[in-house]
Amino acid sequence: MNALASAKLVFALRTAAAALLAAYAAFTINLPQAATSMMTVFIVSQPLAGMVLSKSLFRIVGTVVGASVAVLFAGLFAQTPELMVGAASLWIGACVAVSVLMRDAPSAYGALLSGYTVAIIAFPNVDAPQAVFLAALDRGAEICVGIVAATVLSQTLFPQTAADALKRATGAAVGAVMAFAADTLRGRPDRTQAMRDRRAMVSAVLKLDGLRVHAAFDDAGVRLSNRRLRLLHGRLMNLLALVVSIHDRMEILREQYPDKVEALAPLLAQAADALAPRPDAEALAAA
Repeated sequence: MNALASAKLVFALRTAAAALLAAYAAFTINLPQAATSMMTVFIVSQPLAGMVLSKSLFRIVGTVVGASVAVLFAGLFAQTPELMVGAASLWIGACVAVSVLMRDAPSAYGALLSGYTVAIIAFPNVDAPQAVFLAALDRGAEICVGIVAATVLSQTLFPQTAADALKRATGAAVGAVMAFAADTLRGRPDRTQAMRDRRAMVSAVLKLDGLRVHAAFDDAGVRLSNRRLRLLHGRLMNLLALVVSIHDRMEILREQYPDKVEALAPLLAQAADALAPRPDAEALAAA
């Protein structure tokens, strides 16, 4: 079994164990919806510990804010259910708008969750506003049980940190850009393979920023170096654009001025050899 298959198996077993633990805890403390605790485990579980921490944090924040707003609306509009529904709808719309503005930031998940938590708690109890407070407590407890189970097991049962994944991904992205640049200078006769390599290179660079955000939750070094890492990834994006631009121009040169490219071939080959990823760099990226 290779490393990737082993990591997937560990993640599946860890998630299943966390879901069973959450269900057991929910039944033990007599929560009304143990299934909510189990579903929370499946929602927040991620292969990397930092991803679990970031998603769990903003799920708790979103649940607490949403539950508090639902209780507030129930108190303000207990005698006017129409206003309660209208206020809850406006809140949900505002939360969706905020989450869209935040886009892929982890905090966007908290904004979105605070909106639909109000819907889950308030709408079923429009005609019984006195039950909203108890529903909010139950919902919060069910979510917290699932989050605690998922977070504890992700940190203790064969944890895989986002910081380590960020280190490997950064090395792989740099290697992919260097390899693409070297192949461009040597010549890319297979255009289909060149497009595949370009897509893989772009994907490798683009995923770095998301990993950096999650890695800050499980590694103090990443948090302290956050500004430098952002600068590094920004420069990698600039390098990516430059390499793609050079590739396109080299293809035009080879089509329109093959004799000039032939004359430059020794110099291009020398530059390609300097850019090609070294075995020790590849080993470091895989470590």
